[in-house]
Amino acid sequence: MTIYNSSHLRLGVLGGAFNPPTIAHLIIAEHILGPYLDKVIFLPVGDAYPKPELLAAHHRVAMLQEAIAGNPGFSLSTRETASSTISYSYDSLLAIQQENPKAELYFLMGSDHLPGFYKWHRASELITAFRFLIFPRGREEPMEFISQDPWLASYSNRFSVCRDHPRLDISSTLIRQRVAAGASIRYLTPPGVESYIWQHGLYKAP
Repeated sequence: MTIYNSSHLRLGVLGGAFNPPTIAHLIIAEHILGPYLDKVIFLPVGDAYPKPELLAAHHRVAMLQEAIAGNPGFSLSTRETASSTISYSYDSLLAIQQENPKAELYFLMGSDHLPGFYKWHRASELITAFRFLIFPRGREEPMEFISQDPWLASYSNRFSVCRDHPRLDISSTLIRQRVAAGASIRYLTPPGVESYIWQHGLYKAP
């Protein structure tokens, strides 16, 4: 199943804290390669992102590098982590589009972000300029929600839904909690990331 018939390179941008990256991030990104997209760009947020538990960017970038190593379908953008100010999705996607002028960009987003999407920075321009691949959370039907929201409905052709992705209840929060408790995180994150966490003493309880 393809999301759009296109001769262009289909680039997906997966943003997030990746604090740390989990096996779920990678499995979902791998799942959409081929049928949905040709390449996935991981875009970690910068240090200015307002999250108190956010680990320093250089550690999160290093862990992502470990996580995606060896997969030609994955790449990493440090555009936001290199900035000392808060970065917005519109600006980051625009920059990535300018770097890949012949590509068709898709922003990967969980359906739980749809209700407040209109509040995003330059939301109308963002939704007009790029396409979105939505991942359902829970049992909701994203396109049904979109059709019932007047603002989203006017842009319904910008959305596609991935309904067949593996749903793994493995979060970065879970990994941080287990590390703090001294518990194993084997198989919750790639071996390289696991080693990096232990070697650098990350996420340990104060």
